[in-house]
Amino acid sequence: MRSAFLIAAASLAAAVASAVSAQTPAPAGTGPYIAPPVPVATPRDPVALPGDNLPPPMAAMLSPPRPAGSRPATPNPVIPGPGFELAQAAIQAAVAKCSADGARVGVAVVNSLGVLVAGAQMDGLTPGHVYNAARKGLAAIEFGEVTSAVQVRLRGNDFATLARVRPNMSVFPGGVPLIVNGKVVGAVAASGSAPSEDEACAAAGAAAIAARL
Repeated sequence: MRSAFLIAAASLAAAVASAVSAQTPAPAGTGPYIAPPVPVATPRDPVALPGDNLPPPMAAMLSPPRPAGSRPATPNPVIPGPGFELAQAAIQAAVAKCSADGARVGVAVVNSLGVLVAGAQMDGLTPGHVYNAARKGLAAIEFGEVTSAVQVRLRGNDFATLARVRPNMSVFPGGVPLIVNGKVVGAVAASGSAPSEDEACAAAGAAAIAARL
């Protein structure tokens, strides 16, 4: 009986102390730390690359597969731009140009939506140059010209050009648009070497497939 009374008294004292502590303002700078929410990229996030869909929740990945034929096949949309074979040919031409010039780059080929069709990176580079190249490709598609020209206009305080630049774009030289009958259908871009070399390699890749688009 006595032990039960002592336990109840201790619980009451703890509850009172907690209530008093909650009502007492903490000194400036010593309040509880509230962690900011973790940023989550979505396909609509302008910082993400087009087509960069995040993995589904773990529960969805671990669930049993659906029976074959339970979901009707969705036809793949026809997107203007180079297909996989042409993208590979552009990459090979760009890499050959860089190798001949003693340069090393990552190369990306994107379609008219800016979605990566194919990418490759030469040995000896730090990671990430394919993605950097893809971001140059986005700028080349948006402006329909090489990214070095876009960079020149931006350095001249061309605010109309600045208004069209999105956070997922890179305007460093190295992005070359693919144009068919006056319409931009994709881009070849390179990253990892000097700006002029990046653009020369990308231009070689674009020229290699221009007549086959």
